[in-house]
Formats: sequence, C-alpha cells, structure tokens
Amino acid sequence: MQTLWYQGERGTSHIQDAEVYQRNMEKLIEDVREDLGLPSLPIIMVAIISGDGKYVEKVREARPGINLPNMVCVDAKGLHLKEDHLQLTTESQVKLGHILADAYLKDSASSLLALLKIKGIDCPVFDLSGFCTVLLISLLFLPLLFLLIAGF
Repeated sequence: MQTLWYQGERGTSHIQDAEVYQRNMEKLIEDVREDLGLPSLPIIMVAIISGDGKYVEKVREARPGINLPNMVCVDAKGLHLKEDHLQLTTESQVKLGHILADAYLKDSASSLLALLKIKGIDCPVFDLSGFCTVLLISLLFLPLLFLLIAGF
C-alpha cells in the first residue's frame, strides 16, 4: 500500500501558510501513518509548479526539507500548464502519470526486495528465468494492468 499526495496551491496565497508548509506536511504524513497503524507507509508526493498566490517558490523550497522515511517527491517542474496557469495540460498530466508510475514501481520493487530479504529469501531481480522475477512482475504490474483494463 502506498499513498499519493498531490499538493494543491492553497498554501501559496499567504506568507503564513507558506512558512508553516513544511511542518504541516510532516505532521500530516505522521498523523496519516499513525491513524492507519502503518508507521512506514510509503508516500509519493508531487511538488507543485503553479499556484494562485505569490509564495509558490517558498512552498517549493520547503519540499526538500521534508525528510521523512519512505517518502519520495516527484517534481512537476517543466510540465506545461493550461492558459489558467494553474492546471496541467492533458499531455503534461500523462507525463506526470508516467513519472508517478516510475516512482511507484521503483519504490514498490525496493520495498518488496527488502521484505523478501528480511524473510531470508534471496531474490536475483535480473534472473529472468527465476521465480522471484515472475513474482515481482506479478505484484508490480498486475495492479497497473487492472487499472488500464478498468479504464482508469
């Protein structure tokens, strides 16, 4: 199980919100993990590139300071915005989807390999004839295949 956090632009409007963004984000992640009883729940966060206020860069600067375990941040910088300068274009949404999928697969594979190692199972990932490779492919790609078939 993983969580995706796509940060909104609200914190970019007022300096007070931008200044406490980092601590609020850390607290949110800690609270979600505690409430779910999953202290090492992996989080994938998208760093914003737009906002309705003048403190977008201040919020973006807080992102690298969020130093929590099992948290990955992908950056939307460089993706194109619609004319409203807030929403990503369709093409950019698709690109971001690929970036998020890569982050998910990389993190999932690392987590699964760590779990197998803890259980004493040696899993040579690049041994294409091995059971572990089939297991990894099944666990990582079948959920994505289901989403594609379901039309998401």
